[in-house]
Amino acid sequence: MKKAVLLSTEENLLQTMNEDLLDRNKDLKNFCRLLQHQQGMSSIAIDGRWGSGKTFFCEAMCSFVKFNEFIELFKYRD
Repeated sequence: MKKAVLLSTEENLLQTMNEDLLDRNKDLKNFCRLLQHQQGMSSIAIDGRWGSGKTFFCEAMCSFVKFNEFIELFKYRD
């Protein structure tokens, strides 16, 4: 059986986050909370089989953080 491949382009990331068909937004939010509560330096490993979505998750996390930083910038603007 051939696997479907979804490239981690910005357009695909945004569409995936908006649709959230795999219910992964909660994972992004929880991971973001985990990062916010880290004190000092630490290492984080993301483990999974080849093709399980590790890179896509990391790219989505970067987009999620950038989007939230963007929202925070405008939250405090006059």
